[in-house]
Amino acid sequence: MPFLRTRRVLLAAACVTSLFVAACGGTSTVVSAFTPARVVSSAGEVGNAVTGGMARQLALRYGAASVTVPGPASGLALGSARAAATPNAAGDATAPTVASQVDAMLAAGVSGDNTLVVIAAGLGDIVFEANRVVANTQTVGQATTNVRGAANAYAGQVRRLVAAGAKRVAMAGTWNLGRSPWAATVGAPLLQDLSRAFNEQLLISTADLGSNVLYIDAELFMNLVTGAPGAYGIADTSSALCTTVDAGPGIGTGTGQVNAALCTTATLAPGLDPARTLFADRLTFTAAGNTLLGNYAYDRVRSRW
Repeated sequence: MPFLRTRRVLLAAACVTSLFVAACGGTSTVVSAFTPARVVSSAGEVGNAVTGGMARQLALRYGAASVTVPGPASGLALGSARAAATPNAAGDATAPTVASQVDAMLAAGVSGDNTLVVIAAGLGDIVFEANRVVANTQTVGQATTNVRGAANAYAGQVRRLVAAGAKRVAMAGTWNLGRSPWAATVGAPLLQDLSRAFNEQLLISTADLGSNVLYIDAELFMNLVTGAPGAYGIADTSSALCTTVDAGPGIGTGTGQVNAALCTTATLAPGLDPARTLFADRLTFTAAGNTLLGNYAYDRVRSRW
């Protein structure tokens, strides 16, 4: 498959720039010299008590007491943010973009030898474009072109962080939305192909940033989790842990759907084990899922730096 061949070449190239073979995957035996005193994250990677977040777990593994999240306080609600365009995946034209979140991160400061910057994007743009395909307002080809453009826009924001002095940036692409509960409604092939297109373009557009930027391959890792969930302590990869229905557009998957941003520990579905359920709603991981992803990110960062 052309994408897989391209991806292997890009990842191999990224590994060449690393000082340690362990940075390219597997179990690291490197003793890390880097322990961040400060973790600065885009808002969507922190989450709430039910969902947790990749940045929250990564910081926890480093022993950091908290994560600095500049800008809007409601991090989980920004999970549907697009890289630079509006409206967001839920149709809100006033919602912050990833670019505006980076504005806030830069204002808070991202430089320093002991600062780790964590950022992710892709989901919001893919949901937005997939919805337009389903509504027959654009073709799959147009959607693919648009998500590639969104990946370029996201790469531009990562460049802004590096230009402002960020020495260590953990940059995640999107995970494979074709493995989400929403895929049963929209179609797994469409969501998988759009996810791959975004990540492929992101790798191309940031290939020269290897000295300061580490790619967190959320697609690869969560494919492993959903492919063999029992090996990762997960029993359910299709149900929503939360029961909080949003009467509005919510996360962008339609009105009247579960929205994890509204969820608390008192609004969980009976019969589901939070520690063994992967999804909180159609697109949002539970704390169990984000703990797995955060641990993977921690291992990648620690192996690299």
